[in-house]
Amino acid sequence: YGTWSEDGAKTATERASGIWRETLRRYTAPARDAGIVEALDEFVLRRTAAGGSPPVS
Repeated sequence: YGTWSEDGAKTATERASGIWRETLRRYTAPARDAGIVEALDEFVLRRTAAGGSPPVS
């Protein structure tokens, strides 16, 4: 109990929120091969044109 109080007495929700925010802050996206990105974009366009749902993002 003492350490918890000394560390600010955070709830589990507050602590978890701090952890995911720090993880996201430190994240570095991996390098992507331009050819793969282009192929995926073309795939999505073809599938959307074939009646699939358009991408959300």
